Amino acid sequence: MLHVLVAVSLLADPGAVEVVGSASPLKWTPKLSGYEVPKGGVTYKVTGPAAVLLELRGKASERGKPVTVELIRDDESISRNQVALKSKPAGGPKTHPLYGKLSWKVPEGTHTYRVTAGGGAISAALKAVDKVAGDAVAAVEQPYISTDSTVVADSTPAPASTPPPTTPAKAIDLGASATSAAAIVADQLGGGSGAGGMAKATRIAVYDFELAGVEPNVGAVVTDSVLAEMRKLQRVSAIGMDEIRDMLSHEANKQFMGCEENEACLAEIAGALGVDELVSGSLAKVEGSHVMVIRRIDQNRAKVVGTVDKRLKAESGQEFLAAVGPAVEELFPEYPVREGVSRGVPRDVALRLDPPPLPKWVFWGTAGAAAATAVAGGLFAYLAQDSENQWNDTVNANTPGGVPGDTLVDIGNTARSRAKTANIFFVSSGVLAVSAGVIALFTDWHGYRDAPNAQTAAAR
Repeated sequence: MLHVLVAVSLLADPGAVEVVGSASPLKWTPKLSGYEVPKGGVTYKVTGPAAVLLELRGKASERGKPVTVELIRDDESISRNQVALKSKPAGGPKTHPLYGKLSWKVPEGTHTYRVTAGGGAISAALKAVDKVAGDAVAAVEQPYISTDSTVVADSTPAPASTPPPTTPAKAIDLGASATSAAAIVADQLGGGSGAGGMAKATRIAVYDFELAGVEPNVGAVVTDSVLAEMRKLQRVSAIGMDEIRDMLSHEANKQFMGCEENEACLAEIAGALGVDELVSGSLAKVEGSHVMVIRRIDQNRAKVVGTVDKRLKAESGQEFLAAVGPAVEELFPEYPVREGVSRGVPRDVALRLDPPPLPKWVFWGTAGAAAATAVAGGLFAYLAQDSENQWNDTVNANTPGGVPGDTLVDIGNTARSRAKTANIFFVSSGVLAVSAGVIALFTDWHGYRDAPNAQTAAAR
């Protein structure tokens, strides 16, 4: 479960924003307190026109995982956003060191905003900002339709896009949770007709890709990337299988898992959820090449309306990610991308497939050794200076009978030896510091080498 802290900061008029309903306070810093947000989100009343900033806080375990943030205005419009959490230079709660933000303009008048971000422990603090943050602009709003009515599957399920196996599909009896689970997912997808003549968004479910000779981690990353690319399209509301699993009840989920390999069964679930289209695909290794096939299926007509088949040079899997943007564009030419976003998979996602080779401890060990040798060099430099001062004091001392020569020689040798040792330590420190700088370029700072397998196992 995603554990995130959220803060909406409005830096101008404190009276422009207030929390609607009850929320438990949660302290971020000695000077900043927020409010716990329940799983269903927290609602604020905002007086516009104004600019607002939404700050996100997450645990270290969430590094590299995009957070889905929904901003629902007046229960009429919704903005869905993917926010990557990164380390904040300073400040914030120690338990949630990761940071992200969104910013948007509030139209004139008084409006309610319901903010959701995952299903974990959330807190929020509200203030106004002078202007919208250019590097964190929220996605364009779309019509939001709340599905409170019962959703029932068509009595005649649509056939699968490909011939089903000879073994009959196992019927899924979701029991009392059937309608509520379907309604939750349909609500997530923004189903239904728009109010006031607004066109509804096309609801699309993205299935997990089938794999043949391709690592499960590669399949998970490519599937997630296709889903993220779909969410960039205007008038499209997309949901993935992991999210559907999370929404279903425990018993329904067990039965759902039992039919994952049966396409007819999956089509029946899609029909119950009320999606308009399906996206499925496969990744395979064939004769030294990688093949990616993505299909667009019209759920209502049970017909494949588009297919992209790409043969790629087999590498680490990044070639699949490079093909995701063009493939989605080819499959959905009638849906342009949302304003402010661009096609293609971000570079940091590719690091999940081909992470830097060195763990963080190598850098910190080298940097620590550089610091330790620098301290040792400083100590010996101090001792060398002390020996030099002793030599000068001995020479200048008014000692009856003079100072024995061998005494001065011993003091001088000690001073030179300490100075030489100090220089060795300083040179070593410099070499180690330069090495640490080079190692930093090849360090897996986000833990991608360890995280993918665990994330994939948890997701699947």
